[in-house]
Order: sequence, then C-alpha cells, then structure tokens
Amino acid sequence: MKKNLNGIYNAPIRHIHLEPTSDCNARCPQCPRTFYTSTITDPRLNLEEWSPKELTEILNNEYFADVQKILVNGNYGDIVKHSRPKELLEVILERNIMMEVRTNGGALPVAFWTWLGQQPKVLVEFGIDGLADTHHLYRRNTRFDVVIKNATAFIAAGGKASWAMTLFKHNEHQEETCRALATELGFSSFKARASTRWHTKNLIVVDKNFNKEYVLEPVTALEDRFSSKADDKERPLSSYEEDSREVKFDLSTAEIKEYPSSNNVKCIAASANSVYLSADKKLWPCCWIGFNVQNAIKTNVRTSFVEKFFNELKYELDFNNVMKNAISDIITSGLFLEIENSWRHTPFDECSTMCSKKSNWNIQLESTQTSKLRD
Repeated sequence: MKKNLNGIYNAPIRHIHLEPTSDCNARCPQCPRTFYTSTITDPRLNLEEWSPKELTEILNNEYFADVQKILVNGNYGDIVKHSRPKELLEVILERNIMMEVRTNGGALPVAFWTWLGQQPKVLVEFGIDGLADTHHLYRRNTRFDVVIKNATAFIAAGGKASWAMTLFKHNEHQEETCRALATELGFSSFKARASTRWHTKNLIVVDKNFNKEYVLEPVTALEDRFSSKADDKERPLSSYEEDSREVKFDLSTAEIKEYPSSNNVKCIAASANSVYLSADKKLWPCCWIGFNVQNAIKTNVRTSFVEKFFNELKYELDFNNVMKNAISDIITSGLFLEIENSWRHTPFDECSTMCSKKSNWNIQLESTQTSKLRD
C-alpha cells in the first residue's frame, strides 16, 4: 500500500478516469463545451490534450502502480479528436490493464476502429442516441451511418462494444428497435439512460446564428421532475454575445451562487478508489468536481469548494496540475481530506449537486437499464 493516502482514499488508487483531450467533433446541445445550444464551441474553453509522453510519465508514478482500469472519457473531449489517438491509447494498452473508451464514434478512419477491436482488455461504449432519423438531434455533427460503420468494424475485428442510448422524448419510442439492432450487429450490451441535464423543460436548440431549430424535451417518465420557466423563451443574439465575453477569475468580485445542499452524499470516486485526470493536466477526485470548479473559475463564481481552497486555504489555481506539481504533494495537500470532512456537516456544492441521493445523476443511475446481449 502506498504511503500518505488520506481523506476519501483508504486504499491504493485502482481506477483512473482520463480526459484525453478537450476537443470534440460533436456539438451536443447539453454538453458543457457547447456554447448554449448552438453549434459553436464555448469560446472560453481552452483546447488541450495529453501527449503520449506526458501520459507515460504520469502513469509511471508510484501512486498509480496499482491501477487496474482506465476509463478514457472526458467532460469536454472525445478520443476521436485527439491528434494521436492510437499512440495515446497504446500507452495504456502497454500496461496490460482494462481500458474502457466512451465515444460518439463519429470520426477516425475505419482502420483505427479495426485496430482497436484487435486489442485485448478493451471495451468501447458508443453513444448512439436513436436511429438515422433521431440520432443527430442530440449528437449534432455526427452521422448515424458513420458511427454504425465504425462500431461494426470494431466488433468485426473482435472488439467488445456497448451501445449507450441517451433517451429524450423524441427517441424514447425507438428504444426496443435500437436494442434489437444492437443485438443484430453484435454489440455485447445495450444501455438506455434518460438525459437528466435539464435546468428547465423545452430546451430550445439553436444554430450557429442562434436561430431556433427545434426543441428537446425530457423522457415522458421524468418530465414532471423538471419545471418550465419564463426564460425558456428565445433570446436575442446580443445576449449570447454578452455571455461569451472573457471573464477573469477574481475572488473579490466572484458571484456567490446558492446550490442545493444535502448530507446524503454517496461518493462513487471514493468507493472505486478512482481519480480524474482532466485534459488540462489537473488531478481531481472525479470529473464532476473537476468540471464544476473549472466552470466556476471560467464564469467567476464562488462555490463552496472555491471558497475553501482558493480563499481560506490560499491554494494556487493550478495546485493540482500534475505536470507542475508532484502527485505526492497533490494527494497529501488536503484536497481529498477536506472533501471528506465536508460530508460530515455541509458537503461542498460540487458533491451535493452531483452525488446526493436526489441528484439528477442518481436519478439517471436509477432509471438506467442495461441489457447483456452476448459474452
């Protein structure tokens, strides 16, 4: 067992969640990298990625000696937009551990997917949200036929694939048809999960000029969970331009927002002994804390995590950058211990929002149906 593990970790780190890049080919309306619901990438997002050399250096660190599985998936990016996807994945494959890749599968040559299907200990989860007439309504900028072509090439080469379908009102009627097609094509499993990324119902989807194209709605079974608000109306272009302005993070002017709080936190990262490595080279307990803190800094908002670490404890904004600071120092800095301590009284906003019993994430987990289709 490695020394100096503390806080939410009481055993060696077993899993790594790796964001390979912050770039993506898709423009999903509810994705945090999408500027509102347009086809434009948020102009405040920096495009970054892990190089094979950087990843090799980090994975050789003693704190990761006991890792058994690496999940390649991110808050913002997809492996298909990495500049050297094959070389990056080879760094993981050389370690002879389990690797799961979650992707929209809408890019890269068929030869890449054939190669990946030939590798041992690999699972690829393809996000396919319906059939040819519905898939693109959420997975914008991807084509159903291209994704299916890439997935079938991966399967034909011996790969183990999972079909993950995100459910909305516009595609929920196709769930059984998609499951049947997944079986026919040789997928190993089929997962149906309701989208819970709703602030309000009736999400207006706009084009690059912010003209209304269509409306997304929650699945019927969950629609009563989300309320409609007056600000669901269409907005003028000028308001989007104002929101895209560059904001400099400043604690003295950061907006304090109220978040729902709950003491009933069930930490998935702690139970799995997992850490998240973001594309900007930062080590977090999970992708949700990583995203929420990054978003708070981007929009100059003071969450309880931001208040504790950057105001009270006086941490530098890049204190957990693994390319600038020793992982041992990051692990023992108090990052994980402070998070665990918060659960005993008032959990950090990031923990309450994502991991309380009534969070949207847990509602999605409870409603997810996974079918094993073959070994």
